[in-house]
Amino acid sequence: MNKGKIAELGLQVLKDVLVSCGGWPVLEGPRWIPDSFDWENLMFAFNRIGFDSGYLVEVTIGTDLKNNSIRGIQLDQPSLGLSRDFILQGNESQFVQGYFKYMIDVAVELGCEKQAAERELKESLDFEIELAKISSSKEERRNITMLYNVMTIAEIQERFSGIQWLEYLNSILHPHVHVNSSEAVNVVSPRYISSLIDLLSRTPKRVQANYAMWRVIKSQISYLTEGMIQHQLNFHRTLFGVSERPSRWKECVEEVSSELPILTSALYVRKYFDNDAKSAAHEMVTYIKESFHNILLSLDWMDEQTRKSALDKAALLESHIGYPDELLDDEILGKYHETLKVDPDE
Repeated sequence: MNKGKIAELGLQVLKDVLVSCGGWPVLEGPRWIPDSFDWENLMFAFNRIGFDSGYLVEVTIGTDLKNNSIRGIQLDQPSLGLSRDFILQGNESQFVQGYFKYMIDVAVELGCEKQAAERELKESLDFEIELAKISSSKEERRNITMLYNVMTIAEIQERFSGIQWLEYLNSILHPHVHVNSSEAVNVVSPRYISSLIDLLSRTPKRVQANYAMWRVIKSQISYLTEGMIQHQLNFHRTLFGVSERPSRWKECVEEVSSELPILTSALYVRKYFDNDAKSAAHEMVTYIKESFHNILLSLDWMDEQTRKSALDKAALLESHIGYPDELLDDEILGKYHETLKVDPDE
């Protein structure tokens, strides 16, 4: 782990990325022009770079709530920078105050004037509080029926006309998925989507941009300088009572394991798994399936239609033992990760 390189790069890489996305208004000052801002285009820019693009609307592909054999697109309310329960306590809450201080400290570290940061990011915080107010609580989201609202994109466009949904979804899902207006989408929280469109219509573009950029910056703090990480620790101390952060090498290991699970799984399997043991387990499972098949054939109390159905099901049984063989194939692993670029100086 090259801490020296992290210190050398400092915050310039992050600043360059922010500029490429249009700039953080509180940092840009009067240079930031609201006329050229559109929150949808900002989410597209985040998406292209590899950042989360779900700070206002969460777009996911997940299992259908009523049929787990189907996967589909879902529109949902986003997570917030601070727990909804905390942020709804308002500006007098120690947690909200700690969160606001965190925002200010990070902005000043990046070069903002403190007074400007306090003024502009207070508006950003108020916007996030409004997002919390229009979102559903954990208790409300336990009602699966309320979360299942499937409609086509054309129907979504007619009902929630403040956003160009077809363009938005295709841009967010690009290049993996392309949809047309007849595509079915589950709108998990219609009330949130409707309220969001109204909220955006009365929120200045500068406030929208400040909030979205803050969320991106917050997501990158762990990769930045020791000064930034200290601000994060101070916030976590207020929020969770922690007195120190994990060693940076541990965080790096966890990050690699999280972002490159197939490669780390391959390393683990090659070091700790016994191929002979897997072969023996596979043989044992084969014997069990054969025995089960023979038992079904010999049962005298089972009618033939039921027996046929049971045999068909038994024939479809799949066994997953230990790990997939692909984890031992360097060619397959290389092809899967061929677009991955790792530069030790970045």
